[in-house]
Amino acid sequence: IDESGAVLVVTGTHGHTGFSRFLFGSTCDKLLRHSVAPVLAVKQPKENAVFSPDDFSIDRVVCTTDLSELSRSVFPLAAEICSTLDAELTLVHVIDSRFDSLPYASTETPTMDHLKERAEALLKEWSGWLKAPRIKNVVLQGVPHTSVEEYVRDHDTDLLIMATHGHSGVAHALLGSTTERVVRMAPCPVLAVRPK
Repeated sequence: IDESGAVLVVTGTHGHTGFSRFLFGSTCDKLLRHSVAPVLAVKQPKENAVFSPDDFSIDRVVCTTDLSELSRSVFPLAAEICSTLDAELTLVHVIDSRFDSLPYASTETPTMDHLKERAEALLKEWSGWLKAPRIKNVVLQGVPHTSVEEYVRDHDTDLLIMATHGHSGVAHALLGSTTERVVRMAPCPVLAVRPK
């Protein structure tokens, strides 16, 4: 990838989880952590591993954000893709229900209502300067990778776009990766972009 100067990597993923993933590892996971170029991961359906161009279109795009500057930096790319394809863009933030406070909250312990209002206000502000045909903002509550996967599945999403922070070693072992978990579980292709 580095030698060719590739601007996009496309790879299949089998969606291994649990012991199978532990035993075999995942080339896709490693690409997500180390590739400088964006990685488009396409899950191969068990029934039919061949995608027909006639059956494949991108009308609904979801772009996730943890409200950090890094995750927000992929918004323009998501908006450009939607403008080119005349697709609807949905910005999704998940308030992690496993934690009592988040980086963008005040020093006082915030209520869930306060967190949701703050997230909605930020998404409204940020989506205001994006150039896409149609934009929606959605704030969910739950475990991020599970909530994103359920939202994508329930809303017939054609493409999911996520930032990847490129954690490796100890940081990756401790923090895990929401992007990697979603790539394994999402029913649609996932475009993972490492912010510069």
